[in-house]
Amino acid sequence: MLKKALCLMPLLTLNCQSIRSHVTANDRTFDFCTASGAYPNAYDPYVWSGAMVQTALTDLINYPTLQNAPEAAYAISYRRMTQARDEARCHGELVDKDPAMNLLTHQLADIMTRWYIAETRLCLAGKADVNNGFCGVFTRSRKDNYDAISFAMADTAVYLSSHIAWSLSALAYNDNFWSEFPDPATRHDQGPFKDSLAARKRWLLDFKPTYDRFNSFLGANLSVVATALAEAGMLRDQSLVVASSLSKLIPCKSSMFSSIRDKSFKVAMEILEEGKPELHPMIRADHARYVLNYTKFEARGDGPTAIKTIEDFSLNALANPVARATYRDILGGKTSNQLKCEI
Repeated sequence: MLKKALCLMPLLTLNCQSIRSHVTANDRTFDFCTASGAYPNAYDPYVWSGAMVQTALTDLINYPTLQNAPEAAYAISYRRMTQARDEARCHGELVDKDPAMNLLTHQLADIMTRWYIAETRLCLAGKADVNNGFCGVFTRSRKDNYDAISFAMADTAVYLSSHIAWSLSALAYNDNFWSEFPDPATRHDQGPFKDSLAARKRWLLDFKPTYDRFNSFLGANLSVVATALAEAGMLRDQSLVVASSLSKLIPCKSSMFSSIRDKSFKVAMEILEEGKPELHPMIRADHARYVLNYTKFEARGDGPTAIKTIEDFSLNALANPVARATYRDILGGKTSNQLKCEI
């Protein structure tokens, strides 16, 4: 504990600060919450600002094949949810008293958002022949005629399960992030990777209570999702009434989120136990280092069996046939035909 306390001394003056590895004498580390310091751009491998997140999601929503389509539902609701999330992790209940935990929160959020956008664009472009992840949801939606709420909940199921597991393990493998982390034991510039990875895993285990704090936040903000869909015209009659009732009817309040996210955390740690960053779809080798792969994105394959298992569990919990019928017939999610009739 003393060692950890000492290594955190440089962070005591920070609030919601994000990581940037290579800072020149004229640059300050980019601060996510104030959007000050070295400003990132679309090709920056470290972190996006909140404004950039909203711009990128708006661009995704405006993708031609998503116009008047239920498959736009998750991007629409996610844009609204990220606004609430980013406010909460800077000024609300998701801020941790330990600055190091806020660093981990920001990096995990950044990876999850940017990879969701990248993978979804790949799916829309027809460049991913896979049956899992977000592309798998697109395939099933078109085959089974999902309504808007069903699509949003199916993507939510993927996001909370396999996407978290891949993203959390990618965070641990990303040398750029840990190069600026306050614990020197986590740094890896060359040579064996095992010792630094072990230190990173210890930090992730310490991060678990902060990670768990998102469960109640997600359960409490389902009305944010419903309101976004209602305003976008993706719900039928009495949509505002339905929106206010969504969190009561959908079987995925904080206890369900907790169950799924606990399993996802466990799977992430299992991936790290294998210790093979070169096989991770979100990671690329950069000489003797491993960094996030934003420059040559490729759809993830099946991955470990545990990845498929947790994704299937989550989809069955949140988007099974009975649940989808409820979303369509009771909550009023519009189908593709209904949306196209309104053009």
